[in-house]
Amino acid sequence: MSTGGVIGGTTLLISDLHLAIDGPGIAERFIRFLHGPAREADALYILGDLFEVWIGDDDTGNAFNESILTELAHLARSGVAVHFTRGNRDFLCGRASARRAGWQLLGDETLLGVGHTTASSAAEATLPAQERQTVNDTTLLLMHGDTLCTEDHAYQRFRAITHHGLVRAAFLCLPLAWRQRIARRLRQRSIAHQTGSSTPLGDVSERAVIERFRASGASLMIHGHTHRPARHDLSIDGRPCVRWVLPDWTESRGGYLALEPGQSPRMVWLDASNDSSDERVEPAGNVAPDVGERLEPDCDTQQALTNAGAGTRFG
Repeated sequence: MSTGGVIGGTTLLISDLHLAIDGPGIAERFIRFLHGPAREADALYILGDLFEVWIGDDDTGNAFNESILTELAHLARSGVAVHFTRGNRDFLCGRASARRAGWQLLGDETLLGVGHTTASSAAEATLPAQERQTVNDTTLLLMHGDTLCTEDHAYQRFRAITHHGLVRAAFLCLPLAWRQRIARRLRQRSIAHQTGSSTPLGDVSERAVIERFRASGASLMIHGHTHRPARHDLSIDGRPCVRWVLPDWTESRGGYLALEPGQSPRMVWLDASNDSSDERVEPAGNVAPDVGERLEPDCDTQQALTNAGAGTRFG
């Protein structure tokens, strides 16, 4: 587990975009997000699976993926601190891609301190503590989330093998064309495994969540991976804790979590029909988007997607 100091100001967190050339709606919404809310933030944390497939930093001929890195580099140069935690789809992202994207590469788990805040309003201060969970000298644990799915034994065995240093090095030595074929086959097996399973192995283990809260001392955990966006209120050894699950992005919608000084965490939704976002503190275990601010397309967005059209399509 790594420690990342203290964060302050407006921080946005996203995960599980699974960007690919055959999902242009998601890519367009993401670029608009980078040109809009992300540009107004102090920091952006990407908690894994930004890309559907990443077969190595040397795959610079993939125009689609490179266009996304370029957009992120523009964001970083504008003064927004960009951080990236690798997911199960893009765990091969390394230092070379980090330099091209302008992001700070984080470990599997990152422990952060969040600056002192208070209740955002007098009305909120009258609510029960569980309902007004503002970021108040909070210790925050960030991760992708796949390590919490300990009941999926087949996946955890696969993860242990593929994340081994020697296995990763051997894979990256293979020709690009071979890696592309291997990635397609692994993706097909993953889909078959998820389709054929009668149990919800893709969700986290309650025991694993409790263990990570205890070991880290965090009171706030944020992760993605499961595609089950929600807020979960827990009591760990009498200590109130909150676990937020970030939303995955689809052709119909996307979203992010916003942490702001003096405010409760907010799940903000981006809707495909009008690229609108709503801002709302969600009750425990429930996220339901409403309609809010409209995000207008711009010429830079269209140009980036046009440039990405020459990219290679995977799996």
